This record gives sequence, C-alpha cells and structure tokens, in this order.
Amino acid sequence: MRFLAGLILVLAILLGAAYFFREPLTGLALRSALASAGVENPSLAVTDVSLTRLALKDVSAGPKKDKPGLALQTAEAGYDWRSLLFDRRVSNIAIGDGSVSLDIAADGSMSIAGMKLAPTGGGETKGLPFDSLSIGDLALSVRAPEGEAQGHLSGGFEPKNGGAFNITGETALLVIRGYRLEDAKVDGALTLSADGEATFQGDVAADIGAPQGVVRGLVMEAKGEGASWRDALAGKKSDFSGSATLNLLSADIPIEESPYLSALFGAPPEGGKAMKLISLKGGLFARYQDDALAIEARPEAPLRAEADRGDALALSALGEAPLYELSPELERLRGVLSVSGDLLTAGMTLSAEHAIGSPWEFNAAIASEGQTFQSATLGSTKLSATGTVTGQNVDADLVIATLVKTATVGRLHIGDANIATTLRIESDFAARTLNASNHEGQCIDISRARLTLEGQDTDIRFTDGALCRANGVLIAARWTEDAPGADVTGRFSARNASLSLAKTRFVGAPPDIDFTATYDAKRQHTLATGTFAGGRIILNDTLIGTESNGAFTYELDREKMGGEASLERVRIAQNSKLPQVAPIIASGAARLADDKIAFSYDAETPRGAPLGSGEGVHDIVSGAGKTDFHSGDLLFAPRALQPESIVPAFRGIVTDAKGAAGFDASFRWGRNPGDFTTSGGVSFDGLSFLGPGRAITATNGVTGDVRLKSLWPVETDGVQSISVERLDMDALALETGEFDFAFPGDDTLYIERAEFPWFGGLIGVYETSAALNGAEADISLRAENIDITQLLEFINVSGLEGEGVLSGVLPLKIEGGKARIENGELHSIGPGAIRYNGQVSDAAGQKGQQAQVAFEILRDLRYNKLAVTIDGPLDGSIDFNMVFEGTGNVPVNKQRVRVPVVYRINVDAALLELLSQASLTRNVQLQIQRGLQQSGSGAEAEEEGADASPPTQ
Repeated sequence: MRFLAGLILVLAILLGAAYFFREPLTGLALRSALASAGVENPSLAVTDVSLTRLALKDVSAGPKKDKPGLALQTAEAGYDWRSLLFDRRVSNIAIGDGSVSLDIAADGSMSIAGMKLAPTGGGETKGLPFDSLSIGDLALSVRAPEGEAQGHLSGGFEPKNGGAFNITGETALLVIRGYRLEDAKVDGALTLSADGEATFQGDVAADIGAPQGVVRGLVMEAKGEGASWRDALAGKKSDFSGSATLNLLSADIPIEESPYLSALFGAPPEGGKAMKLISLKGGLFARYQDDALAIEARPEAPLRAEADRGDALALSALGEAPLYELSPELERLRGVLSVSGDLLTAGMTLSAEHAIGSPWEFNAAIASEGQTFQSATLGSTKLSATGTVTGQNVDADLVIATLVKTATVGRLHIGDANIATTLRIESDFAARTLNASNHEGQCIDISRARLTLEGQDTDIRFTDGALCRANGVLIAARWTEDAPGADVTGRFSARNASLSLAKTRFVGAPPDIDFTATYDAKRQHTLATGTFAGGRIILNDTLIGTESNGAFTYELDREKMGGEASLERVRIAQNSKLPQVAPIIASGAARLADDKIAFSYDAETPRGAPLGSGEGVHDIVSGAGKTDFHSGDLLFAPRALQPESIVPAFRGIVTDAKGAAGFDASFRWGRNPGDFTTSGGVSFDGLSFLGPGRAITATNGVTGDVRLKSLWPVETDGVQSISVERLDMDALALETGEFDFAFPGDDTLYIERAEFPWFGGLIGVYETSAALNGAEADISLRAENIDITQLLEFINVSGLEGEGVLSGVLPLKIEGGKARIENGELHSIGPGAIRYNGQVSDAAGQKGQQAQVAFEILRDLRYNKLAVTIDGPLDGSIDFNMVFEGTGNVPVNKQRVRVPVVYRINVDAALLELLSQASLTRNVQLQIQRGLQQSGSGAEAEEEGADASPPTQ
C-alpha cells in the first residue's frame, strides 16, 4: 500500500506542473518553483516556449545529483494562452520517458527528490488544471535501507472522460520495517472511468517474510474498485467506498521457517512423518464503506490450507457474518475453521471483538478427533475458551476434555491419559510466559494415565487421578530462548495406581503427593521435590503399606535419574486373610543414583516396641534387588512385647511370653516371579510362654537357633534343633527335652525327634508330620523304659509302691487346639510288682469278703505281664484299662497262699484329678467296691485266681 501511495503522490506532483505556468515561463522561474515546493537541486532545460506550447528536457531533482530522485527526459504542456492567462489551465500535459525514485527511511517515512511526503486532503479545489495527461514510460523505483524495487507506469487520462494506466513492478529483495519481499512481481491495470469509479486488476507474485513466518510462491489475482478518483486527485476530502476481490492461486508456508508452526508440527508423530509445508489457496472479498471495512469469505472459492502430509484446513463464515470487520468504533473477527486429515480432524468456531482502544474479548470452541503436536498426539478433544487479549497478553478460561494418546517430556513418556479440567490461563507472548491454574475447588481430573521412562523398565499407571493447585500457580510455562521450560506446583492424588520397577510391582491407592517440579527444556532435566502421605499400596501381592508419611527429591535428565526419599512412617502388613506376620510401623530413607535405589529402614510394632532395622538395594535396570532385616534381641514380657505382636497366628496359642528371641529375614527379587526368594532365621534364648494351644499348659526355657530357607512358605534349611527346659501338658509334665524338626515348605511341621526324659525312661515323638494350618494332627507319643517305681513316687499315694518297666505308644490326636489319647497302650518289660497297704485296704474287711480278698491281692501283686490301655482327652475324662497277670498273696484258712490271678482295673476319671493322691485313693476304693458287688465268689478266686474287673465309673 505504501508503494502504491508513493506512485499516486508522484503522479500528483507531475500533474501539479500545470501550476508552474502561473509563474513567468522561464527555466529560472521553474527551478525556483520546484525548490520552493521542497524539491532539492532542481534542474531543467526549456526547449520551446510559445503562446501555445512549453517544452522541457532533462528535468531532474534530488539530494544526489549523480543519482536524482526525479529524472524526466522530456515534458511538455499545450495550452491556449487566454485560458492559461485568465483560467490558469492547460489543455494537455505529456511526460515522456523518465524515472521517479521513492525513498523509504528506517522509520517508515518517505520522500521523492528530497521532498517529504505527507497526507493530503482537508479542503476543496477548483479541479485539475489540465484537460488531459499522458505518460510515456515512467520508471519507478522504491529504495529502502535494505533492498530496492523497480517498476514502470504508462498511460493517460482526461478529467472528463477518465483513462487507464498500466503498472508493473518487481524486486529481488525489499525489506521495510521487518517485512521482506523477495522475487516479487506486480502486473496490473488501473482504470479510471468517466463516472469517477477507479478499478484495479492485476496479478501479484512474491515471497513474503515476516517475524512470524515466511510465505513462498505467493501467486494472487486482485481486482478492486472504488470511488471517487476525481475527488482524490483534486484533493477533495470525501467518504471513500470500494471493494476488492482477491483470488489466492497458490502460496506455500515452510514449517521450518515459521517458529510457531515448527513448535507445533515440526517433529514427526509416532509412526508418522513430519509436516514440512502448508499450501494456501482460495478467495476473499473486501468492502470499504462509511469508514468501515468488512472482509468476507467467498463460498465459491473458500480459503483452504493443505499440508504436505495430508491435513487440510478450510476457513468459512460463521453464519452470515463477515470474517473481519473494522469501523472507527469496533473491530471484530468471526469464522469457522475445519481441519481434516489422517493426523487431525477438528472444527473451530471463533468470535472476537473489541471497542477501539479497548482489549479484545473472544470466545472459541474446538472439537477434534485427533491432533499431533511436536511431542504429543491427542485423541478426541473438546476445548472452549473465553477471555481477553490486551496487546500480547492473553487471559482466558479454558474448558478442556482430551485424550493424550502419547506425550513426551524429556525421558518421561505419557500415554492413554484421559484429562478433563477448567483452567485459568494468563499468558504474556512478549515475555513468552504462560501461567495456568484451576479455579478454587477445581482440579485437573485424570481418569486414567500411563507413564514410562525411556531406558528404564518402569511403568506407572493410575485411575481417577486429580492434579490440584497448591497456594499459587499450578503450571508456569515459558518458551524463552535462554531458559525454556515449566514449573508445576500442586497436589496429586489417585484412587488406584500401579508402579512396576522391573518385576517389582506396587498396586493400590497411592499416597497424596504435594510437590514442586521444574522442567528445563534445553537440558531435558526435571527436578521434583515434595512430600507424601496416606495411601494403601500392595507390594508384589505380598505386603500392604498404609499410613505413609515422608518426603522426596527426584531428578531426571537425558541419561539418568536420581533422587532421595525419607520415610517418617508407614504401616506394613502381610497381604493375607491369615497373616503370618503382624503389621509393623517402618521408617527410613532411600536414595536413587546410578540406576540403583539404596534404602534403609527401622521397624516397630504399632504400639511402639522396636523390632529391628534393615537395609537393601534395588537395580531399576536389571529389576533385581535385595533387603536384609535384623531384629537383634527382642525381650518378651507379659503386658509388653508378645509373640502375637509379630506373628498373629500365636494369638490365643502362645501367651504371657517372657525371655529373649530374635530373627533375621532376607529378601531377593528379580525380573521374573521365580526370582523372588526369602530366607531368615530365628534364635531363642530361654523363651518361656503359656501354650502353645490348650493342649500344652506351658513351655519353658526354649533355646536354640533355627535357620529358614524360605519365609513364604516356611521352610527350614534342613533339620533344626532346639532345647526345651519344661513342657507342661498338665497331665503330662516333661522336662529337659530336645526337638529336631524341619519345615518342608508345604505348610507342615516335620518332627524328626522330640524327646524328653520321663520317669527313668524316655517319652517322645519321632518322624511325624503335622499341618500348620490348624487342621487335625495325629502324633504317636512313644514311651520307653518307664520306671514304675519313679512313676509311683511321683504320684505319691500313701501306701502305694511298686517296681517294673513300661514301654508303649500313646497316639495323640490334636484337633482345635486340644489333645486326646486314642487307644494308647503301655506294656511291661519283664516282671514287676504293685503293692498297696493304705487306709482303704485296712477298711476293706468291713465291706465284705470279696473286697477283703481284692485288697489282700493288692498288698503284694506280682505280675509277669502288665498291659494298660488309655483313651480320652488330656484335659478331660480318660478311660484307663489295666490288666495284671501274675500272682497274688491271699489268706486261705488262716494261711497266706500265693495264687495266680488276672486282675483288671477300669478307671474313668479326669486324669488331672486321678494323678492326685486323694482322687486316686477314692477311685480305687470305689472301683473295687463296685466290682465286688457284681463279681463271683472268693473261692473261685482262690482256686482259679482272682479276676477283679470293676465296671467303669
């Protein structure tokens, strides 16, 4: 436009030559008139002067004499001297070949031949002072601080009838105020009709450059018309109106030469190719009337942009509204954009307006089925924006719902992220900064997402996530040349999440994370610091972590990642309906460096009793790791630390423990589930407790070390040995025993030898297995070489003594924590004797002859064979069936005769009571008395032997 304005001004100066004739017709006068008009160094030669004609040659002017801004070979005027003298008019002006240069300064001001050009108008004149004008071939030149353009103007017109001019121009390079024209050509015609309408039609071809980008290969047809050229040439101020039709035949926008487009589309999407070129074509219609400009879409030739990879964009009107409107009071933009292609399908509506001098207000809506940016590929996306634009500042409220198929931030890859939110955006494009935050009470809702790290076997997934701002800005982004990047400060929470480090897997509800993260785009470096609290995480389906509380620092760059974390507290429990280990409270620290996480921790019970400490390392590249835990000596005491505080299965089975014990545990893991192994050990130092179970009243003085090959399932490293000072089963008190046992790893206990000294012999369990899950257990309790003398001395019944040796098997069945003997048998080893001379024997004579005989036999019963069968619960009523085969000393005719006897005693009584002196005495007396009431004569006993078989009580 400035170039065309310069041509019009040059033409006005040339036409103004008619005024030169008002002065004396001499060369000196003409030169003086040009100088008075501001033209520098005017020079000319008069070749002909008459009453009808003035001819000039070598007309020149300008600040440089060797390169004048105005140079005309010839110029002449024809006139009637009377009209010239009285009306100051000429009949015709003819300008031959010549040249005119328009100089444009760096500040945009223009001058011709040293004369500064300024806007005209503001008054009325009496019309043009000539009847016709003709221009032969006037060479035009536009000179700028960088580059120059050349052109030609030729033609003629009459003020009454109009006329026409041909205009051509070209430039290799012309730069005006940051805008570049390269390889530009203009070829058109200006027609001035008799009714005052001016029409221009021509072709334009050029490469255009601007700070925002470059357009290459622009080819455009332009046609415009307006009124009134008469007023404009006469200097009369009038209301201009006109219209123009522009037909863009072609134009290419190279992506790599347009910074903003390159940032969006320069990198190839995953599985696709990069966008390198956008081609434009289509038409626009512009109208100017009543000081208002309107630009409309042309439905028959819509403006369309096509990318070299197949994407296309079309611009159309929003209803019947123009695309662009400008008036002295208001400026407005309205339109519909539609994009289609393999990588993007979207539609956008835009409405923006502002009162002149006030900020822009806009409303936009976008719906897309796919979009690929430089480092992100989006799926279905809906976005609406309402805001204002002030200079280069944009403030807006964005409502976003999108699926991020893939995105990359440094080495962090984001996939399948479904995001919905409302954001408040404050951007300053001059400073290249943007701040984004949610309104109070709102967050960025992420229904699901997946995060992976390039070069690391790390996978993070979560659902129902929310990223909320803290006290300030949620996201502060910047795209400055020196420090591009972003800061994110907020709180992240999710309902469910999973984290896999190689084959180490965490699942559950993650803790809430308060953090600040800084991303340096140049270094591709991320630094995050923050705290975490709460959550419920399951580790490898084995351990559950809850009630966490701690802090962390995390760092990630192109080559490696690192960080540190401190754990103030976490509650760890076994993930099982019947946990083998009780919950513990852990605290510790971790450090990530050289692709390894090194950590240490301390553990205690929920009530604060210390349990020990551990340390470990995890290699995030190989997926392998280990940790070792050491309890040290744990002191047990009633109403303090108890085994059930560590192993819940001991609750109700082992109580009131006291003494010392300790344990070690080692865990190893790798990429595969089979790589997960455990081992450990338990040491006992005089540990005593009630139980285990109701079958055993108390266990005292457990001492020894047990090595475990596996913790889950429990498996010992071969047969292990411990010693027990005392095992009290109420009816069975055992002391100074030794246990040789093993856990095979199949949820059973294998007892190779559990042996106690017992009444001069041994009692024990050998080569027996029992289930650990509380199922029934059948155990054979074997007694060997039991000394009857010691046994009777222990029973300590007054008047009862004997000798002999017993051996046998007592089958124990344990069920529901209780033990019973089922059909146990003891047999004598060799002969022996039983003697009873107590108060019951002395009083037996008062009960009859039979009772007297029975107790007489018991005074000295010498047996060759003794068999005892036992059946019943150890904590209840037990049936004893004793059969003695031997001889008894009985009185016959006032003589004592030893006769063979088979003596049976059946006792059904509580074993605990039976082993007390009073109970034994009472039951023996009752059994004998009842037996005598139901038995045969004593004579039979004398001859055939006494067979006393008392019935069961």
